[in-house]
This record gives sequence, C-alpha cells and structure tokens, in this order.
Amino acid sequence: MDRETERRLGEMIKIGVISEVQHEKGLCRVSFGERVSPLSKWFMCRCGKDKDYWHPDLGEEAAFFSPFGNGSHGFVLVGVSSDKMPLPDGAGENVRITEYADGTRLTIDREKHIVDLTDSYGSSIRMEGGYIYLKPAIQVKVQRGGKGKR
Repeated sequence: MDRETERRLGEMIKIGVISEVQHEKGLCRVSFGERVSPLSKWFMCRCGKDKDYWHPDLGEEAAFFSPFGNGSHGFVLVGVSSDKMPLPDGAGENVRITEYADGTRLTIDREKHIVDLTDSYGSSIRMEGGYIYLKPAIQVKVQRGGKGKR
C-alpha cells in the first residue's frame, strides 16, 4: 500500500470534540487537538418528511467520518459519552433518557411501562399502570375504550 492510501485510510474515522456549531445551517466542526475538520453536517435521527433536529454542543465528543480520507464529503456522528459528558443518572437496560441542560428530563422504562417527565422546577407527569400522576399530588385514572361511565 502506498503512503497516500495509508494516510487516507488513517483519516477516514477520527474522534474529536465539537469546536464550532452553525445551528441554522446544520453544520459543525470537530477539533482533533490542533487540527480541525471542515464544516460538516451532523447525523440527525430523522431527516426526511419527519425531522428530529438536535444540534451538538460545544465540547461534545464526536466521530468524524471522511469517506475519501481528505475531509471532503465528511459528516459527524455526535453523542459519544466521555468523562466530561457522562451518561445520565439511571442509564441502563430498557431505559431511554432524554436530559436537557436546564434539568428537564424524560425517562421511558419499557420493561416497567413507565413514562416520567420532570421539568427543571420539579413538576412532573408520571404514567404508570393505567394512572397518570401529576406533581404536585394529583392522580388521574385512565380507562381504555374511549367512553367512560358518567
């Protein structure tokens, strides 16, 4: 293998941190120490008729993929946990957690069939066992079938 091919293979996947984000354009730059990637698109969970926009944060670890090994047509996969950006509390099997910087948190436990949404002020909505619990102390019973008895 010649040196240029070897160099390009070594540049195809790099791990770094987000150093710049252009929110409105959907572009970011990844820093690898003193070197940086060109402005590149980041992965979105969906980007067809349905969209799921969530920009990366400065300092978030990311993988930069460069199909040709030279930065052109590169793209960024964000969401690599690190010591600076650890997993959320309660992370584990059968649990999906979305946690926001202001403290708002959505937890879905598919094994226990519990959905819990808590805002940064401590108010919460919890759905469990056919009940909806609202904090502060309100409880609502949900019945299947549409029409309930009056």
